Amino acid sequence: MSTRNQFPGNSWRAARLQIREEADQGLLEHLAFQERCFSVFPIPMFIKDRRSVYVFVNEAFADFLALPPDQVLGRGPFDLFSPEFASKIIEQDQAVMTSGRSSVDFEAPFRTGRGELVWLKSYKSPVFNDRDEVIGLMGGDMDITASKRAEEERKRNEERWKFAVDGAGDGVCDWNIETGEVFYSSQWKALLGYRDDEIEPSFAELESRIHPEDLQEMNRRLEEHLHGLSPSFSHEFRLRTKSGAWIWVLNRAKIFEWKDDGSPFKMIGVFTDITRRKSAEEMILHQATHDMLTGLPNRLLFNERLYAAICDAIRLGGMSALFFMDLDNFKAINDTMGHSMGDLVLMAVAERLSGETRAADTLARLGGDEFAIVMPLIAGRDDAAAAANRMLDALRREIVIDGRSISISGSMGIALCPDDGEDLDTLMKKADIAMYRVKREGRNAWGFSE
Repeated sequence: MSTRNQFPGNSWRAARLQIREEADQGLLEHLAFQERCFSVFPIPMFIKDRRSVYVFVNEAFADFLALPPDQVLGRGPFDLFSPEFASKIIEQDQAVMTSGRSSVDFEAPFRTGRGELVWLKSYKSPVFNDRDEVIGLMGGDMDITASKRAEEERKRNEERWKFAVDGAGDGVCDWNIETGEVFYSSQWKALLGYRDDEIEPSFAELESRIHPEDLQEMNRRLEEHLHGLSPSFSHEFRLRTKSGAWIWVLNRAKIFEWKDDGSPFKMIGVFTDITRRKSAEEMILHQATHDMLTGLPNRLLFNERLYAAICDAIRLGGMSALFFMDLDNFKAINDTMGHSMGDLVLMAVAERLSGETRAADTLARLGGDEFAIVMPLIAGRDDAAAAANRMLDALRREIVIDGRSISISGSMGIALCPDDGEDLDTLMKKADIAMYRVKREGRNAWGFSE
């Protein structure tokens, strides 16, 4: 059945007005809050009602479909996607809303409105009203095409290499397990920047060059294979080159000869340099979880850290704090000095706030001039108050950019777990309400949730 609604006129404004008239009031309240947060996100974000009808999409989502927002609002998956893809979306939506639990494991290929074939990973979370009834869901779609292609490329590369000395282009070693002698191919030595006469034929030459953080796991996996607990050895770890730099290698190895008593005698290993792939994966992950301007965690990563802090507080019987902060009168800086100066101010604010947080804390930029901080396992309300004072004091100090003096302040709301709630949505809502109460009362201050 089609979920298409007919809107008067052809404007996004008209579509949104009709949706607001028909939607559940609780969902509207959630929508109003999320619109403000999601509108600036470069990641496609959406909110749906119980029927999987889109009641809000940000510009990134509409752009992904190559459609104006008014042609997305009020429509369901079968109006926008192929029947097969729409069925998968509906199935997962219903699973999320029925279980009341978030889902982050839906991956599927999708052809965009511009005809590009991409891989998407969907993050979906149920939306509850104040009676704990599921009234819809919210989520986002992350383009994981690059990582998928990287993974496919890695698999193709692995299939090309054999466990033998003829592994062209890769480093190969032949290990006599009984004597400890190892033959290292010229390619293996060149991989690390050595000449043929600079590496001794011993296992210690390899072991001494493995990154200390990777050595224990590498040895554990190797022991598993030597004791017959795994059919082959395959592991990724870092090796130190002659210059002192670190490269990532994929080491695949296998026992090919056994002694008469059944114990392993000889093993052949192939080493592939995967540094570029590792760098690409790290870059993709960082871009997906961090703000492009400030380098701070974005909402996706922040929500994960906040959820972990909530779990720690409940499990250990302690307290965690959530801070929401808006900069005061930041729009005036953009209007009078330009957006480039505004960006520089945001970067300076991020640096100031970072200097007032602990290593265990997470400072994030949620978008625009909105920042959030989660402090896990604090001693109590006094600790939260002291942290708020430190951060606002740091913010008030003069900022000098290109010889121009700029004054900035912030309004901050604080919610505590478990005092103010034991779930992510409740704490975020209460911190947000506390922040806006501070703004109404004069700004440049902080306040606890009431």
